[in-house]
Amino acid sequence: MALGFSAAKSPPAFRWPDPKAAPQSPSTTGHAKARAQPGGSLGYMPALDGLRALAVLAVLAYHAGMPWARAGFLGVDVFFVISGYLITALLLNEQSRNGRISLGRFWGRRALRLLPGLLVMLAAVSLAVPLLAPDQNESLSGDLAAALTYVSNWWLIFQDKPYFEAIGRPPLLQHLWSLAVEEQFYLLWPAALALALRNPFRKPRRVVGFILVAVAGSALAMALMYSPEGDASRVYYGTDTRLGTILLGAALAFIWSPGHRTASSRWAGGLARDFAGLGSLAVIGWLMVTWNEFEPILYRGGFTAVALLAAVVVGVASHPGALTERLLGNLPLRWIGQRSYSIYLWHWPVFMLTRPQLDIDLTGLPLFVVRLSITACLAFASYALVEKPVRNGALGRSWDKMRTGASTRKLGMAAEGFALVCLPAMLVVAVASAAVIPRSAPQPPAEAALAGAGQVSTAASATHPMDGLSVSENAETPGPAAAPPAEAAAPPPPPPTVTAIGDSVMLIAKDALAARFAGAIVDAGIGRQTKAVIETAQALKDGGKLGNNVIVHMGTNGLITVRQLDQLMEILKDVPHVGVVNVKVARPWEEVNNRMLSENVGRFPNATLVDWKSTATAHPEAFYNDGVHLRPGGISLYVDLLSGNVVG
Repeated sequence: MALGFSAAKSPPAFRWPDPKAAPQSPSTTGHAKARAQPGGSLGYMPALDGLRALAVLAVLAYHAGMPWARAGFLGVDVFFVISGYLITALLLNEQSRNGRISLGRFWGRRALRLLPGLLVMLAAVSLAVPLLAPDQNESLSGDLAAALTYVSNWWLIFQDKPYFEAIGRPPLLQHLWSLAVEEQFYLLWPAALALALRNPFRKPRRVVGFILVAVAGSALAMALMYSPEGDASRVYYGTDTRLGTILLGAALAFIWSPGHRTASSRWAGGLARDFAGLGSLAVIGWLMVTWNEFEPILYRGGFTAVALLAAVVVGVASHPGALTERLLGNLPLRWIGQRSYSIYLWHWPVFMLTRPQLDIDLTGLPLFVVRLSITACLAFASYALVEKPVRNGALGRSWDKMRTGASTRKLGMAAEGFALVCLPAMLVVAVASAAVIPRSAPQPPAEAALAGAGQVSTAASATHPMDGLSVSENAETPGPAAAPPAEAAAPPPPPPTVTAIGDSVMLIAKDALAARFAGAIVDAGIGRQTKAVIETAQALKDGGKLGNNVIVHMGTNGLITVRQLDQLMEILKDVPHVGVVNVKVARPWEEVNNRMLSENVGRFPNATLVDWKSTATAHPEAFYNDGVHLRPGGISLYVDLLSGNVVG
């Protein structure tokens, strides 16, 4: 998510410049006075700051895991639309007033707006990582470099860092992917727009047409690249697949100019606008509650549909005198919206350093209150002491006064001077600390247990069922062989043969499973996705290593689709009995996976559902602090459940 403007602005009507005409000054009519300011800036529209506030609160609720904000990440798309609208309106206003767009001035304003708060946050994260998150040490240098060059989204794609399907602590700078998308837009769009506006044969409606074609192309690229069976991070992070949302806001700036609109005297017209605006806002809210990140429709036009709804809200909210404008422009929302960039910058590192039952012994609402309090303190301090003074030029004025010795005793100037000195210093500290911090981090208990378990297949033979265990666990020495009886008794029926395929949960219990079932094959791996489970099952089948009982535990690390379950069961169709284990993992896909398995495992006559979720929930003491991986005492619980579903 990114927040390009500190406050929403109202674009004046765009007119192609007439070289013989004097610069135009838009009228100031309506409820919110939309005056063109010197230098091409735009008048303040408070309702768009209110819309920013709602968007950032939705994102915070989503990242906090609130069940009523399962798709709160859609707040990012609302911000994209606002930013595209305001940036384009500003550029069109400058073209209309001055006959040209000054790219250097535009990029300079963007740097003053975005860089100060970003640099302070990066410095704080660099200092916090060695102390509070040493597991981030190794990746911090690259993350910082990507953040400073605004390519975080492509850096995450290159590193194959998932946004939605992640076990463990995500990168502390992961949220900067959306800032990167917007900054790339800020770099390219003004130059493209300036070139288009210089063409005397190109009319505004043709420019809008080209923009809409680009929107459609971006949405089509997302739909074609998305695969329900794979990680959606590539299409979620990509500039090419997310650009359409910002461009919809840009198109709106061409066709909706509230700076020249007055409060409507027609009751019916105003009612229709407010119905459209508030209705669209309500639909976005409903989608945030009912959708989740794994809905295929999101990637097949859903994000574009949300952007269209957001464009309607933006258009109505920027209309003077509209009820929507008054509701969204109230003081509390406006105050939060003005600081939304700072809030967004700080909330993610704070949330990721206060993970429930891992970094802090709090959960639920108390944890949310603590996180919001810390975020608010950091964000408001950054806004008041760094971002706002830099943007308003106060730091430069204070520096001049300090050099001349005037008013040096004033507390406000001292704070500003302190920020002026510390800002570049903190950047130096950030880069230096990233270069010298140690490259190894102590492993938390769950990771240590996984490292000890290894990532190999285990096969216990019938004559040595305890292979893979230590000597102390299998210390009994067999005595001399007894003489065979005169008449051999009938041989007992052969024990069931078992093949177990799974992820890191099964990996920790692999030795115990191999010991429980003589001749069992246990093939488990860390971070294994459903696609890898299917490939493993096929390889075991091709090698003739599938027993008459197959246990499959998948879905801990990401989504399972119905199609993938069908593919797996097609491979295992000749196996007499297949136990499919559901998942216990405190991630959004837990509910999605378990619901899908509950609804579909019964379709296969040779399959039964093993309810690990219910058993695990009843025994929280069986897990390490991550709530996913088994302590030594929980391994027997897991093995007992699985063995109870093995058929002889």
